[in-house]
Amino acid sequence: MGRTVAKSRFKERVSFMDYQDKESELRTGVFHGFFNLSGMVLVFWILTSAWHSWYSGTLMGVESLLHLFSRHDLFPAWLLLVAFTFVAVLIQKLIVSNLIPAGFANFLFTAYQLALGAFAVVTLPERKFPVVQSGFLLCETVVLLCKVHSYRMVNADLAEQARAPPAPPVAETPRYSLRSSREDPTGSPQVTRRRAASGDPPELTVNGHASPHKIARPSSPWPPPLTDPLRDYNAQPVEIVPPQLLVTYPNNVTFGNFLLFLLTPSLVYDINYPRSPRIRLIYVVEKCLAFIGLFTTLHLMVDSYILPITHRHNELSALDSIVLLTVPFRAVTLVLFFMVFDLFCNVMAELTHFADREFYQDWWNSTTFDEFARKWNK
Repeated sequence: MGRTVAKSRFKERVSFMDYQDKESELRTGVFHGFFNLSGMVLVFWILTSAWHSWYSGTLMGVESLLHLFSRHDLFPAWLLLVAFTFVAVLIQKLIVSNLIPAGFANFLFTAYQLALGAFAVVTLPERKFPVVQSGFLLCETVVLLCKVHSYRMVNADLAEQARAPPAPPVAETPRYSLRSSREDPTGSPQVTRRRAASGDPPELTVNGHASPHKIARPSSPWPPPLTDPLRDYNAQPVEIVPPQLLVTYPNNVTFGNFLLFLLTPSLVYDINYPRSPRIRLIYVVEKCLAFIGLFTTLHLMVDSYILPITHRHNELSALDSIVLLTVPFRAVTLVLFFMVFDLFCNVMAELTHFADREFYQDWWNSTTFDEFARKWNK
């Protein structure tokens, strides 16, 4: 029943703007100097903002920052939300043990996902968290819902493959000769294809005479297998995963495997991700320091350019508020994107040995919304 399972959609790749990786597009391209310049501008802007705050007698948004973390009940709510996701493993164990039928399992898992989504809907209005904490809890709920759904669907596909009878061995393609049953009405020579008796690549024959042109032997078997490449988990062997770390179904249905999936920066479940050989501690420290610096930048942007406008919403018209907030919101969006998809995801990938680091592509070069939607989040 247990078979080595791997998916071809994951492979070892680097992040697009990972400055610490020499193979990234940022390091190999010609614009890496602009990245350094942007970092220098952000550092000088933070220093000048701190100097201005100290000179004016304030603490550079410290009060608003303390208010942001003044609620201590967010962590218990988040911890309860994460713990509730492990119910998916219990349901999957019941399915593997054949203790519940497939139809009831689908109903149970659907009800469980609805309850998981209702957790945030009920908790946020009741606890009355601030805007930032409410947004974090809501985004975390969406991420966990996607992970739980992928965990269920992939394990269902694995169970279906495990129940399927083993495929018969691929027989040698028989030698053949394809000839037309009637003459060409135009009078042109009849072209047929014939496999040579010695097993060489097929020849072109014109009215029974061999042609000097050869036909390349096809690299894939014929006829092609009737499988869906997106659901064929045996499509490509995992080459960069050590053999002793390969996991097979149903041995993957464990709490440890599910916890590793929760920590892995991927919304798509797989029992054998491509793995990096080691954890680079200097890499993790650099990413964490960059995250702290960008978080400081983000807080200053919100405290200096967004909150003063929102506090004057009674004095400003809707058009004035949109005009004044367009540029600050755009800047905050870019900073948040880099913090989440380049810094946070790469740190979690490094800690979990996740080797597929292509979390995004060059969405800033997109010319259509369809291209943007495919590139901004891989």
